[in-house]
Amino acid sequence: ITKSFYWELKESTNKIEYLDAKSECNNLLELSVKRQLMANEEVGVLLSGGIDSSIIVSKAAKYNTKIKTFSFGFHERSELPFAKEISKIFNTDHYELYEEDLNISDLLIKMQNIYDDPISDSSCIPTYLINNFASKKLKVVLGGDGADEFFIGYSNWYNRLIELDVQSKKKMINYILENYLISQPIFRSKKRLLNIY
Repeated sequence: ITKSFYWELKESTNKIEYLDAKSECNNLLELSVKRQLMANEEVGVLLSGGIDSSIIVSKAAKYNTKIKTFSFGFHERSELPFAKEISKIFNTDHYELYEEDLNISDLLIKMQNIYDDPISDSSCIPTYLINNFASKKLKVVLGGDGADEFFIGYSNWYNRLIELDVQSKKKMINYILENYLISQPIFRSKKRLLNIY
């Protein structure tokens, strides 16, 4: 058995001012969304109301005056009011799916076949459901998974991590353990994670 890297993230030597970087990021986002809208089918957007999907809706609305948006809501922790607000701002044709309309417990078994992989992220259920719901209206939807991480959408979480990272890597790891990873069996031992680090 041999180990080898099949890719390497090259360090950029480009120097760019903040305002130029902001403008370039905005232009690249707009170009990316515009390209995804060029399809033989109508294109919609999965809209959670978070930073990621809201950015996509804002860009898509420039090129499509009546875009369809789709949101899923739980009663205890719902982002539907935020999604509805974004929908109103950009005048989208908005659809909502509610937890009460479904029996989520029955879907736990189904997820094994759909993902074909052990997955501990409970968001896989609403993701499946909202995509299934949207498929009855159109065939193509855009989503913003990952952009919250890129645009620091979870501000309390990321600001605290940045602050701790400046102080000490071990403090940052302990914070992650105490607030999230401790619930994952593989990371229950702090010593184990520190060894990984």
